[in-house]
Amino acid sequence: MNNRLSFQVPPGVKDFLPKEAAQKRKLETRFAEVFDQWGYEEIVTPTFEYDKSLIIDAGESVAEQLYRFFDRDGKILALRPDMTTPIARVVATRLCQMPVPQRLFYLANVFRYEDPQAGRQREFYQAGIELIGDSSPYADGEVIALTVKCLQEAG
Repeated sequence: MNNRLSFQVPPGVKDFLPKEAAQKRKLETRFAEVFDQWGYEEIVTPTFEYDKSLIIDAGESVAEQLYRFFDRDGKILALRPDMTTPIARVVATRLCQMPVPQRLFYLANVFRYEDPQAGRQREFYQAGIELIGDSSPYADGEVIALTVKCLQEAG
C-alpha cells in the first residue's frame, strides 16, 4: 500500500502529460501576447508569502483554504490562494510611485485547500489582468473587452 501511494499525487493536483502541457503552454503564450498587445505588463510574485499578507481583508473562507507551513525561523508562510492580493501588495509597496493607470498581467499557479470536485482543484492556474488606478466605466469596459478577447482565443 505505501509503495503504491508514494507514486500518486495528492488529491486536487495533477500531472500535465506532454500533450496537455503543450496545450497549456500554447494558451498561456497566446494570453500573454493578447495582454501585451493591450498594454499590460507581466508581473511575477512569490509562490509563497507570509500568511498574514495573504489574508488581509480576505475573509474567513480564504484563511481556511491556505496551505500553511513554517520557515526555519518559525514564521508562518502560505502558498498564494489567488493573485490579486499579492499584486495589490506589490503595487502598494513597490509600484506606488509609478503613474496610473497601471496595467499588469499574470500567469501563475495558485493553491487552495478545498475539497476536490469536478472543476475544482487544489492547485490550479490563473491568467488574468489588474487595471490599477482607473475606476472609470472605460476601464471596466476595457477589462470586459479583454476578457472576451481571451475567451475567443481559448475557443
